[in-house]
Amino acid sequence: MHNEFDDELLRLRVLMGEMTARAGESLEKALRSVRERQAAPAQECMDNDDVVDSLECRAERLCLRLLALRQPVARDLRLLVGSMRVASNLERIADEAVNIAERSLVLLESPAHADTPALWTMTGACLELYAATRRAWTEGSAELASAVRKENLAVHGLHVKAFRELSALMVAGPEAMERSMQLSFVAYSVKRVCDRCANVAESVGFIVDGRDLKHAGCAGA
Repeated sequence: MHNEFDDELLRLRVLMGEMTARAGESLEKALRSVRERQAAPAQECMDNDDVVDSLECRAERLCLRLLALRQPVARDLRLLVGSMRVASNLERIADEAVNIAERSLVLLESPAHADTPALWTMTGACLELYAATRRAWTEGSAELASAVRKENLAVHGLHVKAFRELSALMVAGPEAMERSMQLSFVAYSVKRVCDRCANVAESVGFIVDGRDLKHAGCAGA
């Protein structure tokens, strides 16, 4: 039977849906700014950060209020706890996007850097991983969430390749070293975004079947 609690859960889902969209926009704009050497997407990413922060606060307040007043159990309880975890990770993803955008603006002050195919492969994989993470959350799919966690390990391998590629470029001279260092910071932020995606996937698994994948050995709810 439909009740007020169902309406509040729907409101939470709408908030979380908007937050996943906004964080994804920030990430896409930041990475596009680096790849295409454009300032506008970087600025748009940074301007979007306050919106993501506000959405996180609203989602967290709603979850805490529902926990206190409704005293949910079973999956509803896991949904509220998991949503707070997801909101926190989405906010961190948006923060990493801002870090990337700031590095992009620094890179625009110097000549174009040498091509870095390993880094571009990594950034492409990151965007795909975020899209898969968003689908796992939206659909409440433990199977998709498991795939995200596995793919994150592959991104770690891409990060190693990108770092080696950038390290090799540092010997070309002082300017090349500075550019490569900035891109190394970008690569690290991309890796952190993917780690946050894996965290979101863990929360999806927790909500769906009660498994706490973040803490090995925890019993199901």
